[in-house]
Amino acid sequence: MGKIKFYAVLAMLMGHLGFGQHEELDLKTISRTYIDAYFGKSIDIFASMMADEVEWSDPTWAEVDPSTKLVSGKTKVLQHLKQATAEIQNMSYAIDHHFVSGNFAVFEGTLNYEWKQEATGKVFSFSMREVSVLEFESGLIVKHTDYTDFKRWKEQYTSQLN
Repeated sequence: MGKIKFYAVLAMLMGHLGFGQHEELDLKTISRTYIDAYFGKSIDIFASMMADEVEWSDPTWAEVDPSTKLVSGKTKVLQHLKQATAEIQNMSYAIDHHFVSGNFAVFEGTLNYEWKQEATGKVFSFSMREVSVLEFESGLIVKHTDYTDFKRWKEQYTSQLN
């Protein structure tokens, strides 16, 4: 993501915060900007919205890999996400529902992407339900938890093996 676009988004967010709009609207705008950047793999944008002590997890990934665990600290979270999405392409997230309650923002939608298996070059396509829950403190994300239908992922993966 270019620096100009990053600063344009930041200026937009600061404008919303500076004009004294209702806190929920601000959090809704900030969380939507974050989630669009997150699923768009625009790391510079979503990283700027995370607290240094941010925690990231997807407990549902245990359906695929039982060793999954919480990742803590901004540097480790960003490294994990870069590695986890390195072979993902054409990712989109169609949001069905987005709401804010207190210091939480919740998204529900359909995650679509292609994964190119490095070893074989084969491209797999996936479409599954996904929920992201973001917790904020002082305007920054301190906890990001994804819940994805990885049972469906496994079915799609298996059906594309042949």
